[in-house]
Amino acid sequence: MLPPVEVDPATTGGRTPLPGFGQVLIEARAADGTTCELCLLLAEDSAQRARGLMEVTDPTLGGYDGMLFAYGDDPGTGGFWMRNTRIPLTSVFYGTDDQYLGSFDMVPCPDSTSDAACPRYGPDEPFATVIELAALAPEDVLLTEGSTIEVLGDECPLELAGRS
Repeated sequence: MLPPVEVDPATTGGRTPLPGFGQVLIEARAADGTTCELCLLLAEDSAQRARGLMEVTDPTLGGYDGMLFAYGDDPGTGGFWMRNTRIPLTSVFYGTDDQYLGSFDMVPCPDSTSDAACPRYGPDEPFATVIELAALAPEDVLLTEGSTIEVLGDECPLELAGRS
């Protein structure tokens, strides 16, 4: 078990961080120009991306909207799987141009399932960013076909713009 994280409510917007991960504020922009802010946990290195939301059982993710997997200059391929993941997730994939590639509803693999039998989810083309959602549907936060995303910073306000 990881030690508790010192939390500064002013920088987390009152959310409870997941030990070992940062956070990021993004803006989703729908094709019609409508925008919505999301506060996401951040997986930006290979160890964080490999761990992701494994073993997390809280569908509210401590008040975060989801988790952003950032691949930087080395786009990901091959998709995601749900090994050791306890809650259903939806993954939304974006390309190197921050353009929407696709969305996939993912079901946890039972512990008895072999690695080879655990399905992989994702687009056929390389991706630069993936956002996993637990309690939200992609359409609720404008992560749909024709949308783009932009990182706004690493501090999340209590109130997010474009949310009802």
